[in-house]
Amino acid sequence: MKTRFYLDSAGGAEVTGAHPVSSEAEFLRLALEERPLLVQGDALCRWARRYGAGRGLPIQDVVAPTTRMQGFLPHLPLPDAQAALERWPDLARAGSAEELAQVVLGTATPVGEPRHAAQWLLWWTGAEAEHPTAQTLMRQLGTALVADLDGRWRQVYEDTAEGGRAAAEALLRGWLRLDGEAPDWPRPFPVPLPGAVSEQFSAALVQATAERGLAVYRDLREQQADPQVLALAGTVAGEWLRHHPGELNRDVLREVQDHLPKGLHDALLAGLPRPLPPLPPLDVPAWAGWMTADYLPYRSWDGADHGALRPHLRQFVERFLPVYAAALNGGTHAERLIWQRSAALRSQPYVTLVAVCDGLHLHDLATLQRELAGHDSGHRLTLTGQDVAFGALPTITSRAKPALFCGVSPAQAGTQPPLGPHSTREKEIAEALQKATPGTVVFWNIAEPDVIYHKAESLDRARDEVAARLSVIAKRLLGLLTTLPEGLPVQLVVTTDHGRLLRTSARTATPPASFTPEGRAAYGTWGDIPAEGFRLEENLALLGRSRFGLAEDAAALFSDETFVDSAGRGGHVICPHGGLSPEEVLLPWVVYVRDLAFRLPTLSAEGAGQAEEAGTFTLTLTNPNSVPLTVERLGGSLGAQVTDWTAWTVPPQSQGRVTLALASWPTSAALGALTLRASVRAPQGAIQDVAVTLNLQSEELYTSTANILGDLLP
Repeated sequence: MKTRFYLDSAGGAEVTGAHPVSSEAEFLRLALEERPLLVQGDALCRWARRYGAGRGLPIQDVVAPTTRMQGFLPHLPLPDAQAALERWPDLARAGSAEELAQVVLGTATPVGEPRHAAQWLLWWTGAEAEHPTAQTLMRQLGTALVADLDGRWRQVYEDTAEGGRAAAEALLRGWLRLDGEAPDWPRPFPVPLPGAVSEQFSAALVQATAERGLAVYRDLREQQADPQVLALAGTVAGEWLRHHPGELNRDVLREVQDHLPKGLHDALLAGLPRPLPPLPPLDVPAWAGWMTADYLPYRSWDGADHGALRPHLRQFVERFLPVYAAALNGGTHAERLIWQRSAALRSQPYVTLVAVCDGLHLHDLATLQRELAGHDSGHRLTLTGQDVAFGALPTITSRAKPALFCGVSPAQAGTQPPLGPHSTREKEIAEALQKATPGTVVFWNIAEPDVIYHKAESLDRARDEVAARLSVIAKRLLGLLTTLPEGLPVQLVVTTDHGRLLRTSARTATPPASFTPEGRAAYGTWGDIPAEGFRLEENLALLGRSRFGLAEDAAALFSDETFVDSAGRGGHVICPHGGLSPEEVLLPWVVYVRDLAFRLPTLSAEGAGQAEEAGTFTLTLTNPNSVPLTVERLGGSLGAQVTDWTAWTVPPQSQGRVTLALASWPTSAALGALTLRASVRAPQGAIQDVAVTLNLQSEELYTSTANILGDLLP
């Protein structure tokens, strides 16, 4: 049966469809009708309750929203309760003080969670907190919530109930570590800072940086401020460096680059002169570092003297070709051949999406990685490996791509089936991934980078258009990975079939007789092949088919020229490929794993020394993760005294030790005040500052006493 009488003893309730009744006469006149009645007033409600009970009529008690609110918040004045209901109508449906707070904050997060506490503090620092009525409601809510809380979050609601906005700002600054000392609350801050708060902090940082320069950013790094704050401080520091170019150098740029937007970083970098790189190292594993730290920054610089790189290019080819040939024939570094990397994916316990970005070079890779990090708001991808692989020679798509897809050398690619599905169509890739099981390899052949370079009107235009397209590609890659079932082990490999020359090239080179040109490569027959399988000429290398796994002999340029086309025509081309420059043959191979848990390492420093003498201590890092960790720099008062620091990497699930030198060992009195922190970078790119446990002892040569004569006096 439908409710006949709604009993509103306190008054003020509203029930849609019920006729309000406030007198005995009106109640008696309408009681026998079928329509529901809203009975108002305590005395009339008691009478209606007896009447309904005697006749078996359904009855329901109702309470005005203001009365309900005052039941949860007994000290909330009625005018403030009414004003709050007008401002937040959904408060009428709240069944507890916690639900009232969730309505005001616009969240479903329960009280007691870090996210709720963060949202509470941000509300107090926002525009809504300027309204006196809203402040009164939130103070009362804070008092009510404290009654059911203990532990770390009690302070948030208790302090704001008493101190309002000022207390909230102090707690927020502490949580973000803007003022040095901070409560032991979870890091990073669990919600994004609203625009108004970010603008407020930025304005304060601009003012402080105008007064103190880079010391502001450095202090925030030292006190391990929240990443969102460091991002703001880094941007402010970068803008300050724009106007103080005398303070900018490579070391300073490296110091702030982790918290600079890409455009600002590139603008600052463009203003720095770039030194001519050293000659390529003998050690093959060091080639990747030489490429990214030395060679590519100079090669891609508008002011580069490319003629000065000729010795570098020739020496690289002299070292690369024997290594490549040995690897191809089962020797050292065979695992660096890109088709060997590709073939190994089928034995790994993942569904693997291989993003083959056609013609992607290492500079473009850096752009793609920044875009992946920017779009990956849920931090679902962890970079577990980054290295360079050897591309198939010559670096021409028609030869190189089949080798990558089939997992065999170019000469064998036509005889083997692909390792897995491959397509240029995103829809087909998505369908293949949905059917995949661990061990499945799916190749997404992304042609845009190569197409853009080939069609570009200028080098600058090509760079801009490729960068824009890479942002879209990053978003698409994340979309493909995030739609796969939870719990399914998934990894993403970003690579390419070939690199490209990082400059505009003139078609001025003539191919060897009877060789057919294709870009910076040419194919034909070579009659007098030496034992080593190749021969270097002034601007090119001749490659024998058997030694280099080719279907026919080839010639590849290592100068900055391009071969005239098959009709002998010249002209210019943007970023061609097919040659042997480092950026054409050393290809990116980057591996991300989806939903890989990450745990901070533990670090300790141990040692003993003679006070005020030179000494050493041992830094130990225990890495519990499935990714390598790199300690990039040391901070704290002790870290500033280390004289021989270089970046140090500890492999996955390993413990590493390094011995560090101090020019002057601290005294016993100074040991207690020393601090040491390590800036640790996981491959996903984020730096974490980790405190180091100190176990240091000091031996004093002399120990002073209150009475230097001691027991000699009676």
